[in-house]
Amino acid sequence: MSVEANLPEIIKTAAEFTAGGFALAIPGIAGVTAFHHRELTHRSLKLHPALQRFIRWEMRVYSPIAELWAEVHRGHHRQPDLSRKRFLDAYRANEWKREQPQEAEGFVVPDSVSHFAKGVERFSMEEVSFIGQEAEGEVMKRKGESYKRPLSYTKEKWQEIFYPTEDPVYPEVPKKGTDYTQDEEETIILEDPHSPMLTGKENPVRAVLRGNVRLYRQASHLYRDHPEYMSPDLKTDAVVNYKITRIRGFVEGSLMAAGIVALAHGLDPSNLEALRNGIILNDQVGLRALEALGEGTILNLIKLGFHIEGGNITNSLGHAGKMTSGKFVEAIFGKKYEPEFNDDGTVSTDSVDGGLLGRGISTITFDEVGGQKWHHLFPWLIPYTIRTGLKGVIEAPWGKLLDYMARNKHFPFINVGEGFPELMSGEVRPDMPTEGGRLIQQRQAEEVKRMKALQAAQTLVQYHS
Repeated sequence: MSVEANLPEIIKTAAEFTAGGFALAIPGIAGVTAFHHRELTHRSLKLHPALQRFIRWEMRVYSPIAELWAEVHRGHHRQPDLSRKRFLDAYRANEWKREQPQEAEGFVVPDSVSHFAKGVERFSMEEVSFIGQEAEGEVMKRKGESYKRPLSYTKEKWQEIFYPTEDPVYPEVPKKGTDYTQDEEETIILEDPHSPMLTGKENPVRAVLRGNVRLYRQASHLYRDHPEYMSPDLKTDAVVNYKITRIRGFVEGSLMAAGIVALAHGLDPSNLEALRNGIILNDQVGLRALEALGEGTILNLIKLGFHIEGGNITNSLGHAGKMTSGKFVEAIFGKKYEPEFNDDGTVSTDSVDGGLLGRGISTITFDEVGGQKWHHLFPWLIPYTIRTGLKGVIEAPWGKLLDYMARNKHFPFINVGEGFPELMSGEVRPDMPTEGGRLIQQRQAEEVKRMKALQAAQTLVQYHS
């Protein structure tokens, strides 16, 4: 029989596997948004230990260590869509010149610098010093005694630090291993781990849509191999002593899916365990068990694909700037796309403003793309919206449901989180932009205001000409 004749059956089978994989992915996606994101990253929720264990088990192939996911995501909130590394380098170089005037003779510090952040033409050295000093404080706090300042500078390095020719971008091929240099470690600590604004691509949103996992792993590998760099509340014994690999997690996930397939076909799931242990079954039962195992593996692969794509969509379209339906299509499929800064200097996206397509993307990602702007402003809110009533439910249905359950005594497995009571007065939450990051955003906002005024003036001139 020809392939054309079998095409309807092939399409039907593919649709069934896709639907089955998506159904298996739903608990994990929901778990990430509730546990990894709201509880561990932002402490807005507090889940029962039994529910925590289930989510950890469910997500062990995609994100084996939930605390690593949270640490990387806090980095995204501390410096959203920007990098503070160049400010650190310039601050230290300036300090070296001040402390070693004889050795630094002939090394000139400019009054201002450019290409330190996208959207800002120039920063004064006073601004650079403020941001750089704060950045050094964070690196020193994380690295402890292993932190060392550069001892000297060459003319070439000086030129590279103070006169870059392009805005900060990720390396073309991010490292996957453990042999990070101190310079690379500092860069990872001080930059958004997966921002479209740091890709340097013609369509930066599509670049993250395709390469989010690669970018994410660059940061997660650093904290995996150096848990001492992590936030104290996330540096648990489970992180330090974690041994389960993604391969083991994938095998267990495939066996779980195969067990569901076996039950659906009336096969005793214990036969799958027998196969894994090398026990010979009769031909018919053994064949059916192998078929169930194969189908389960395919379902688990599709499930993993949905998990990965959910993260890709959130980290790309969630930071695509001001959004409309047309811009969504352009950001996803266009060869070129330039995220437009919001009035506050950020590029966080509220996809619910992007028409039906935007609302659909928000729904399938459990609100994660829907209200990024409000989420970054108020990370302690369980729903990613400041609206109440029906409008709030429409904008963030999953978050509103979680919020209702957390505040209702009839749902003992989920409660409102405790926040960060250990912070000293005046300290910035670890999931909020640092003071240096806020200053960069402020300068970006000023540039947006300046460009709007310039465009308005040009329009007025054209109108009167």
